[in-house]
Amino acid sequence: MMIPLLLFSLAVQTPSCRMVRTDHIYARDLAAAEPLFGALPPDLEIGFAPVPGHTRVMPAAELRHIAMANGVTPPKRIEPLCFAWPMAPVPDDQLLAAMRSALAKRDPRIEVLDRSRAPAPPGKIVFPLAGLGTPSFAPVVWRGYVVYAPGRQFPLWARVLVHVHENHVIANQALQPGVRIRAAQLRLEPYDGPPARGAPFTDVADAAGMIPRFPIAAGTMLTERLLKPPDEVERGDTVAVLVRLPAARIEAAGIAEQSGARGATILVRNQESGKKFQAVVQDRDQVLVIPRAPAGLVGESGKP
Repeated sequence: MMIPLLLFSLAVQTPSCRMVRTDHIYARDLAAAEPLFGALPPDLEIGFAPVPGHTRVMPAAELRHIAMANGVTPPKRIEPLCFAWPMAPVPDDQLLAAMRSALAKRDPRIEVLDRSRAPAPPGKIVFPLAGLGTPSFAPVVWRGYVVYAPGRQFPLWARVLVHVHENHVIANQALQPGVRIRAAQLRLEPYDGPPARGAPFTDVADAAGMIPRFPIAAGTMLTERLLKPPDEVERGDTVAVLVRLPAARIEAAGIAEQSGARGATILVRNQESGKKFQAVVQDRDQVLVIPRAPAGLVGESGKP
């Protein structure tokens, strides 16, 4: 009889848990359960919240220490506080909606044969294509997650049959790296089957003008992994150079010493002085001088 009595005693002493919805416990969370903590700044960080599915019990001694460390005199008796994430099963329709979102505009047909049933915390449900098993006409496992706090994920999974109905852009002939693709080198083919690895191009207009990253054989389906956008600035181009100073805006002409896409840092030569400096590609044949350029890169006139 002693063991059942002990278990009952432990159950009575365990406080009911307060729900948390961030990965930290703040003073406002303590104040919601114990008014004396209302004297603390609401956004004062107290400690880590438990991971979903677990609880964190803060004993009386810890709470008394927190109060005294922040200039609050605790009463002689203070009850322990318990914190936990709200947990609930993920509804079938929300799970399916997240999968469809990952395959948007690809006319997906998804059949969920089995799935994780464990309760999950509230948050955004994500099923990335990277989590989908090797494309197959047989069932595969698709791994996803719930984003329940910044940088925090709770795992989900589902066993699914997935087909898409879409067009694929195919190379009519071998494509060489670094050479812009012409529309005449491409064709469109209908496809009905498991989603291809990577993001396939489904319109010739989207692939034309792109640059192959590697040699591509004739008959290859084109995906975003194989191609990259063309550089906005090519080596040898004359570019408009913009210099933004605290009290002025200066424009000059330069010659690109390197090629680069939007956002890339390249070397540019001043057309008049011949001085070289670094700049960030902004648009087609337009660059912005990097702030705090090393001394000597900007001439006396203020121009790079």
